[in-house]
Amino acid sequence: MTSKRKLSRNGCQHVFQISLDHGIIFYTDDDYIVFFTILSCVAVKYRIRIVSLCIMKNHFHMLAFINSAEKMELFVNALCSVFARLYNKRYHRKGKLFKKSYGSAPKYSGTDIIDCIIYIQNNPVPKRAVDHAVDYRWNFLAYMDSRHPFSSPVDHSKCSNELRMKLSMVERMHSTGRHIGYNDFDSLKEGLNNETYLQLLDHIVSVYNVIDYRLQLSQWKTKDEISRVLDLIKGSEYDLKEDTSREDYRNYDKMNEIVRSAGFNLSRIRFDSEDVDPRQIDRLRKKVIYQINPASVELEKYFHTRRSAPKTP
Repeated sequence: MTSKRKLSRNGCQHVFQISLDHGIIFYTDDDYIVFFTILSCVAVKYRIRIVSLCIMKNHFHMLAFINSAEKMELFVNALCSVFARLYNKRYHRKGKLFKKSYGSAPKYSGTDIIDCIIYIQNNPVPKRAVDHAVDYRWNFLAYMDSRHPFSSPVDHSKCSNELRMKLSMVERMHSTGRHIGYNDFDSLKEGLNNETYLQLLDHIVSVYNVIDYRLQLSQWKTKDEISRVLDLIKGSEYDLKEDTSREDYRNYDKMNEIVRSAGFNLSRIRFDSEDVDPRQIDRLRKKVIYQINPASVELEKYFHTRRSAPKTP
């Protein structure tokens, strides 16, 4: 496997991975936070320099400097296997979460690297997750020059003892090289209102953020300049072998609202769990179709209807 991976002399590598059935993985903030903190800890362990990262609903992209195919294999396998284990335990499901083999493409020149950064940072825009790349939390562009881009800064002299204790807990976990698991995040967000919850999210991302922004800043000088470029240019990437459908992330957000209002707990269970009654899923599908009539490919991905049935002995 590793011998087939191409590496550039500079070690710059575009790494990407998609879910096993192209279905949605990241439904809630819980999923993004757990995945991101695992990625951060594993990157530190293997001394991976990440220069760009974007987590989408069913896949992720990163641009990183990795000096050997073996290290890349260890890094990606550790990231995906640890997350899959926690994800399956949380949502009462079994089996693989990601495709067996991840994608990778070496970036040989400065132009290749810049084009790839643009592609990764702008990934949420054609999916209609946001109108501007800087407004998407999970490409981490907004954190380039701010620790609280999506919330008000924390005034430690005025905030509650409870919030201060939770923020300190995040820092202690990070300092010991420990990622944030689902139960950890449950404890951290318990009792917070919307404002303090957003402050907690920003704090976690900022504390665990391992992205090295220097390469981007050397090219564009400021985050505002990068944002202007991203608004004008769409990155071209022809070496990807991922899902190319025209998903509308706004539909996924609407689906989330509908299934939550119907009593389905997206923070505790997934549609492909063995514990879920198929009749319940059928009712939810009909409710979603009746209310928003999403494209069939989006409906399939949201409910994991493309998942292959288990083989009978």
